[in-house]
Amino acid sequence: MKKQCIFKHRPLNNAECDDYIYRYNVKWNTPSECSRDSMPLGDGSTGLNIWADREALWMLIGRTDIYDHNKLGRLKIAVEPNIFAGQFSLETDMYNGKAHIRADGVHIELFCDASVDDYSVLNVKLNATSELKITASYELWREQSEASELTSLEGDHGDCTLTFTDEPAWISYSNLAGNKMVVGGLMTGQGFTKTSASSIEAVSRDTAIRVYFDGEVCANAGEWYNKVSACHTEYELRSADEIEKAHCNWWHDFWATSRIELSNTADAFSITQRYIMQRYIFACSSRGLLPPLYNGSIFRTEIEEGADMAFGWIVDKKSDADMRPWGSAYMGQNIRQLYWGLLTSGDYKLFDPLIRLIRGYLAYGRRETWETMGHDGFFIPERFEPQGFTYSDTDLAELPCETRLSRPDESWEKKVWHLQYHFIPTLEFTSMLVDLYLHCRDEKLKSEVVYPLVANTLKFYAEHYPERDNNGKMVIFPAGTAETYGAARSSYHNHKQQEDVRNSITEVALLRYLTAASLKAFEDDVELSKYLHEYRDMLPELPSKSFDGYELLAPGESYTPGLLCENAELYAIFPSRQITRTSDFASRAMAIRSYFLRRISLD
Repeated sequence: MKKQCIFKHRPLNNAECDDYIYRYNVKWNTPSECSRDSMPLGDGSTGLNIWADREALWMLIGRTDIYDHNKLGRLKIAVEPNIFAGQFSLETDMYNGKAHIRADGVHIELFCDASVDDYSVLNVKLNATSELKITASYELWREQSEASELTSLEGDHGDCTLTFTDEPAWISYSNLAGNKMVVGGLMTGQGFTKTSASSIEAVSRDTAIRVYFDGEVCANAGEWYNKVSACHTEYELRSADEIEKAHCNWWHDFWATSRIELSNTADAFSITQRYIMQRYIFACSSRGLLPPLYNGSIFRTEIEEGADMAFGWIVDKKSDADMRPWGSAYMGQNIRQLYWGLLTSGDYKLFDPLIRLIRGYLAYGRRETWETMGHDGFFIPERFEPQGFTYSDTDLAELPCETRLSRPDESWEKKVWHLQYHFIPTLEFTSMLVDLYLHCRDEKLKSEVVYPLVANTLKFYAEHYPERDNNGKMVIFPAGTAETYGAARSSYHNHKQQEDVRNSITEVALLRYLTAASLKAFEDDVELSKYLHEYRDMLPELPSKSFDGYELLAPGESYTPGLLCENAELYAIFPSRQITRTSDFASRAMAIRSYFLRRISLD
């Protein structure tokens, strides 16, 4: 039978959505061994890894606004008599944004209320056929202290148990872009009694636990507690039915946006399930203060000793859930993968944290360009953090921009190491947000974010590469192609010296795409359209090479063999879409050949 892809991008009714999503839920019928066998739950700001071993129900708490480690601790719910040692199931309910545990006649339902925007509330409902003793507690594995109401928050970061509250409460604080960000939890329960600074207890067969999470810039622990207490008071005015209905409606609206489902292939089910699960996980983690990081999002778990993290990195001892392979910086080429698909799925609101971050970079990025490059424009390096741009593992990014850039011995080349020419995030994020505008036609986004990004990104490349060839085309040299080609890579990876790339395909393809997309977005702006046409006319053609009589895409007009495993010439296909299904036959043939004869097998 012919292979078939079913793609629907239209509003779906609830019955269609429920049936579509329900088929791909995940269900486990045995308890887990550790947090690596956990299921995700979240509301966009707070994410929980949920699992149950044979003794208790556990939840690792992740937050987007605890940037340095992301974890707010661990929740534990224990039941006596123990219900987890016998018949058991744990199941996601992605359509309703819930998880269900059924064990020995007990049903535990969990959801993190997606209908609340300013704070987070974990709802845990337990129903049993007989009375049980239920103990809920939180645990912190980092060194902690006790905090009274007026305790000042010393140092760059710390964890505190609050001693002045009627309910168990705790905070974790860190420096975020120069501010003291305080994030914490407040645990309450229907019919529960506080039994220690970190636990509550009840005897019941039908009860509920709520944990309130909030992140604020605060001067002391009491200020944070007053804010989360106000959230608690506001939330408790709503009925349980009203809360659950609003939460489920958010998820129903989310799933109704679009549908992609494969059929008639051996792996159709698993591919569709992975797509739906990725969409679900991203919705659980992408509505908070900051975008989720690419390397684990807010759902990281412990890493076992001996785990292979790639590139020869073997974990030498077991880590806790704060450990993040490859560090806590955003890497542009990796984070962008999370966002391109949102344009197709229609999940535009999940762009908000990324837009907020990039918008905050606009003035800062222009200043960085002038101070480091000596010309106008705007760029985002491959590696960046909320407090600014980071150019290497040993750079001065923790210092204020003016202090860092005033050091004459810190040249651009010395700062960036192998990322010396890696400006792709500038082009890719700008192109992505132009596309977002073309999808949603948000005029505020266009005027406040897209226009200054387009104008300053194109200015950056025009001034950073001022040379023109005999035909008036921009000469993009010296350049690199991703992290694989370019002279700066040689010393960093202890390889032989390389030549710089001329007219890198990543830059050429993305510049061509950006100018074309911007012409659509700003078609009513005569002056800008004229500039965009002129800019596009001075861009070089896509670089290519011959191999055994066939034309292939090339990393650049000139380059030497690469050092990593990236096949950067395929940027011409995705994300820049310079060659698509509607291109001429010769271009499509070259793209297909380039995919099957990738540079890793040729250079």
